[in-house]
Amino acid sequence: MSKVNAFFKRKDIEVSLKRYGIDALGAMAQGLFCTLLVGTILDTLGTQLGISFLAQPLIEIGETGYTIGKFASAMVGPAMAVAIGYALHAPAMVLFSLIPVGYATNVMGGAGGPLAVYVVAIVAAEFGKMVSKETKIDILVTPIVTILIGIGAAYFIAAPIGKGAMAVGTLIKWATTQQPFVMGVHASDILGGDMRGAEPHGSCRRRCACRLLREHGRLCGRFVQGKRLGRRSFAGAWHLDAANGQHRAQPEDLDTGYRGKRRDRPCRHLPVQA
Repeated sequence: MSKVNAFFKRKDIEVSLKRYGIDALGAMAQGLFCTLLVGTILDTLGTQLGISFLAQPLIEIGETGYTIGKFASAMVGPAMAVAIGYALHAPAMVLFSLIPVGYATNVMGGAGGPLAVYVVAIVAAEFGKMVSKETKIDILVTPIVTILIGIGAAYFIAAPIGKGAMAVGTLIKWATTQQPFVMGVHASDILGGDMRGAEPHGSCRRRCACRLLREHGRLCGRFVQGKRLGRRSFAGAWHLDAANGQHRAQPEDLDTGYRGKRRDRPCRHLPVQA
């Protein structure tokens, strides 16, 4: 097992949620935007504003006329595959070999092509990284392995993934027509996220003008760069105390009515007895 881990580390293969769920998905979204979405925008601008060089087809392939926007949209599969390979730190030969993999997968996936490209591109990129620069004929081995693994996987799983994506889309559409309000709430909750807890407990919610020094002479840690020292006081936000990082005892001249209580009040405006 240690040899496998050492090999994965040498090849920069990291099986983690961050690598596949954040980095790869984020790169895929960028590839989708730079092709399909930008192509749609260009077509819309050409049609709505009457811009001839955007609205008129540049060339006809078969019976289909291709505008600049349609050329861009047609490359959505290769762009997503290359973007995913880039996020996975694939070498150059693997990266270039993902172009035909992305195109074939997007075509075979149908309406669920982008999801199929996401899965297949990850598999093809990781296998390509495994064999990259392992032989003296790397210029042949790496692209052949990447393309065969990628298109072979697409042949078996792209169509089922596409059908699954279509089924989920149909189900969501049906549920939305049945209960628009409930589905809208769920969609906003998923997309918007829960914003509760954005502010730390005890922070000054009125955002009043803050002074660097508090009334009792201690520094406000929220406005001092550096590591937070000491422990959190009951009065509110973190603050910096003595240089040794120890928490000073609460001054005796503070109002005893607030001592030991958590209160939603500005942490730098404690009443001081005369």
